[in-house]
Amino acid sequence: MIRMDEVSLSSEPLELNTSKLSFPSNCGATSVFFGSTRADPDEKGATVTKLFYEAYKPMAIQELKRICSHMRSKWEDLGPIRIVHRLGDVPVGEVSIIISVAAPRRDSAIRATEFALEKLELKVPIWKKEFYSNNVSKWKANQKAPSKSASMDMRNDKTNVQITASNEEIQRRIESFAERKRCEVDRNNILEFCNRHYSDENDDSCARTDSVLVRRQGSTSHYRQSKVVNTGSNESSSSNKNTPSQPKISRGTDERISALEDHLLPGKPIQKDIFARIKSLEDRVLYLEGISPEYFANVSANSKNEMEEDKEYISKEERKSELKKLLMDANLKIQELENSTQNIKDEALE
Repeated sequence: MIRMDEVSLSSEPLELNTSKLSFPSNCGATSVFFGSTRADPDEKGATVTKLFYEAYKPMAIQELKRICSHMRSKWEDLGPIRIVHRLGDVPVGEVSIIISVAAPRRDSAIRATEFALEKLELKVPIWKKEFYSNNVSKWKANQKAPSKSASMDMRNDKTNVQITASNEEIQRRIESFAERKRCEVDRNNILEFCNRHYSDENDDSCARTDSVLVRRQGSTSHYRQSKVVNTGSNESSSSNKNTPSQPKISRGTDERISALEDHLLPGKPIQKDIFARIKSLEDRVLYLEGISPEYFANVSANSKNEMEEDKEYISKEERKSELKKLLMDANLKIQELENSTQNIKDEALE
């Protein structure tokens, strides 16, 4: 079976002769369709004088080849297929399209030709413009394309609807979501600097001062007024200009603080304010905890050197276990220092 597909778009007039048709010996039927321009009247009585065809050529050729492949998948015994379409002006009576299909039997040839014509009108990007005798022209709508009513029916199909809310309801949901997010941001911003929650439940705060939230009546602003109460400060108040005296601490407490300062702050000047001294110790503990947990393990320089010399003989698991132990010891030391610092604070306040 000879299988040959010929598809083309031509700006020249199409010939009506059969010289270009092939008749293979194994094909007993060849169906040929010629489509020409007819003088259709419009609603005002004017008749068509010519048609103007325009196409997107690369895609049109591709779709014509796809139609040929589809035809051969439906009728495997088809012979040569030829589809030629005219472009440009096609006056009344001239041919605009030629479709020829050869097959062993006429039934396959005729049905394949009808199939090709239907698919061409539906799929191939070729458009036509009608020119009338009253000098009016208009683009012709494709009758094979899905109608507007069919598109509306598909659009109104409930199975295709994902959101059934109205536009007002959707807008309300969006605004509610945005408002909730703004409230979360405000809440986090306030809790970052204040130790009082919206529910008036006191939470732990990292702030050095005891900040109390004061709500503004009738305000829609995102900002909230805050009042800072320095309960433990030694600053002078507006009513009393005299500098308050330093709290008295016992001799034992002072010795313990001095010992911590000698160990954690060697060579640094010692402040007179007891609160400033405790604050310096706290900062030093946090700093050492962050950069070197092994600082509190009291590892001597000699033991470090021995560990470096023998590290190539120690397995990874043993090293891991040793590091865990050092870290646990360091954490215990840190906890002891924090407890000691807290006790000193309590004694100083008493």
